[in-house]
Amino acid sequence: MEQLTEKLNRKGFDAKLKNNNVIVKIDGLSNSVSISKDIALDRYKINTKDELIGIIGVIMLFFGIFDYKVGNGLLSSLLVSSSALMLLTVTLTELKIGRLRKLIDEINLGELV
Repeated sequence: MEQLTEKLNRKGFDAKLKNNNVIVKIDGLSNSVSISKDIALDRYKINTKDELIGIIGVIMLFFGIFDYKVGNGLLSSLLVSSSALMLLTVTLTELKIGRLRKLIDEINLGELV
């Protein structure tokens, strides 16, 4: 995992080793990404929490829209704006880790030394 951290840092990523996982911080408005090693397959896997954050964002959006119909404008505005920020963060994270996914695929195939 230390070799992977060094490779990612050489390629310009902000990677740090923590609890036998490589944590990569993506710049801007995006979530951090962790990379773990699947020992059985001898491959690296990229783990994001985007599914969970996306589901929470959609639920908050629905509650915000429902609350707006009931009549509590302040709470509904807070829920809708928070959910929009969460969904934007998920989208930006997925767009920004494309280069990282390509690099991990190259490492898994053994093309990058």
